[in-house]
Amino acid sequence: MSAKNLPLETVKEAIVEIRFSSVKSGAELDLLKKFEKGYPQMEELLLLQQVPKAILKKEFKYKPWYKRTNKSFVLKIGSNVINVSNEVAHNDKYIRWDEGFFQEIEKTLKSLKETKVVQRFERIGIRYVDFFEFNVFEETSLCVEWKEGKDFSKNLTLVTDVQNEEFTSRIQISNQATMKNEEEKRGSLIDIDTFLNFNKEEEKSFSEIKSLIQKGRNVMRENFINLLKPSFREKYNFK
Repeated sequence: MSAKNLPLETVKEAIVEIRFSSVKSGAELDLLKKFEKGYPQMEELLLLQQVPKAILKKEFKYKPWYKRTNKSFVLKIGSNVINVSNEVAHNDKYIRWDEGFFQEIEKTLKSLKETKVVQRFERIGIRYVDFFEFNVFEETSLCVEWKEGKDFSKNLTLVTDVQNEEFTSRIQISNQATMKNEEEKRGSLIDIDTFLNFNKEEEKSFSEIKSLIQKGRNVMRENFINLLKPSFREKYNFK
C-alpha cells in the first residue's frame, strides 16, 4: 500500500500502564477480584506459569502476571502494576481516546482506589503503536545521512528518547515491521512510549495521576504529529 491509500486508522495498540508500591503482599489477588465483574474472562500469563513465585515477586513485580478481558479492552495485572490495553487484535478496531478509552482508564483508576492497595505511585506510561503499509520514513520529518552516500532506507530502525517537560518519550521507528491479523502484512511501525517516573518524595493522588495520564497522552500525540511531514499531516487529517 502506498501513502496515498493510507487508511485513517493507523493505531494498532494503545496501552496505559500504572506502576505502584503496595501496602500488602498479594495485592494482585485483590485486583483480580475487584475487576472480575468488569473483565469477566481471566487467564494466567506465561510468565506466571514458568517463573517461581518468589522470583516473580523480586524480579518481575512490574510485569503483568494475569490478564482479564471484556469485549472492548484487555486488563493486565501484576503485584505492582496494572495496565489497560486497547488492541485492534482484540477488538477489531481502535477505540478512540475521547470516545471510550480514557473513560475506561478513569473507571480503572476508580476501582484501583477502592481496593486500597496502592501505597504510592511509581510510574505512569502511555504507549501507542501505529502501523503503516509503506516505508514511513518517506513521510517523516527525519533526515538520516550516510557520509559515503549509501542507501540503507529499506531496512532501517531508529530509537531515541525525547524529553518533553517532565515526560520522557521513547520513540522507535522501523520500516521492517510485520503485522499479523487475518493475513500477514509488512510495513512500518511508529512506537512511542511516553512515561513519567516518580521519586519516593513525590506523593501523587489519584486525581493527579488521572490528569498526568491525560497530559502524557497529549505529549505522546504531539511527538507523533511532529514526526510527520506537514503535507502528510494535512492530507490525512492528523491533528
